[in-house]
Amino acid sequence: MSETQIVYIIYEEGSDRRYKIGETEYLDKRIKDLQKGNPKLLSLHKYYEVPIEWKCEKYLHHRYHERKMLGEWFLLEKSHLDKINEDITGRIKTGKKPNDNIKEKTFIYFVKRSYYEENYSYIKIIQTPKLNIVSTLQTSNSTKLELYCCISLEKKNKFILTPIYNNIALRKAAGDNWYRFSNKEIRNGAVDSIVERIKNEIGKKCKVGFVGKKKKSIVSKKIRPKSNVNSSKMPLKPIVVLYFIMFASFAYMLKYIVPLYPILCSLCYA
Repeated sequence: MSETQIVYIIYEEGSDRRYKIGETEYLDKRIKDLQKGNPKLLSLHKYYEVPIEWKCEKYLHHRYHERKMLGEWFLLEKSHLDKINEDITGRIKTGKKPNDNIKEKTFIYFVKRSYYEENYSYIKIIQTPKLNIVSTLQTSNSTKLELYCCISLEKKNKFILTPIYNNIALRKAAGDNWYRFSNKEIRNGAVDSIVERIKNEIGKKCKVGFVGKKKKSIVSKKIRPKSNVNSSKMPLKPIVVLYFIMFASFAYMLKYIVPLYPILCSLCYA
């Protein structure tokens, strides 16, 4: 067995920011094996030859855990890829072993269970140091679960979720820390606002990762409450209504006055 291994980053052609971080001894063979199980073309983004004892794959998985989608697939931006390249190439040059401090972290997970036919979903909010919480919860569910969001923070900054639970107590479902939201509420930012509240209370010492479609920041702009009145069905202003009544009354009077005009003229000149 060789003393080095290859850590690779591949992506699906046509996919949006989806990358797989893995390790192997034989890169070409590994990509061919992965391609057999994937209908989309897989392309190599970058690879690094590193010492086995570095456990570089595990280090990168832990470091970008909040960006994890499924298995070894991650939702990464160009900035993340640049940081990975700078980090690993720098360590290769200096020989500095990656420091895996995952044991010093805890995570707040938002796990989603969807009912598309019912137009509502369940969200579980839980804090734990475990990394495979979705697969653990999946054993108790007949419907596929997905990681909606993950907030990572230092264990010394552990966040108390009780006020959050109390605030959404009316949404409580049967299971522990499961809460019901309509899909429309989720699209309108009901869950995102909870994430932002936690993030703001923790401060800048946490990392937040959304899985799936990239979320717009709701910190930089105020959320305006939506009016329950449809703008297309807004009532007319009173002054407009008054003018309309006056005009209709005048038109109705003309209907009877015009035929009597000749008679009134003859009476006046008689």
